[in-house]
Amino acid sequence: MLQILSPLGRIGEVVSDLTKAIQLQPSARLYRHRGTLHFMSEDYATAHEDFQLSLELNRNQPIAMLYKGLTFFHRGLLKNEVESLQ
Repeated sequence: MLQILSPLGRIGEVVSDLTKAIQLQPSARLYRHRGTLHFMSEDYATAHEDFQLSLELNRNQPIAMLYKGLTFFHRGLLKNEVESLQ
């Protein structure tokens, strides 16, 4: 669903679906996908929260770590970004 609706500009619908899925059975993948959509929508604080939750469930996710660091960058928190990526 993510691959189909997000390019069509229906990100809100996908976020809603992912939220429902997370409520049923949270997973690192679902949080990472939702975080990516928030990032694409330039909601960097919410994206950061989702990437953090994803990494708490599975630390071995280089892409989630990278995007979490980029959420700091886009919010002007460069010191936090450097610490996050180390």
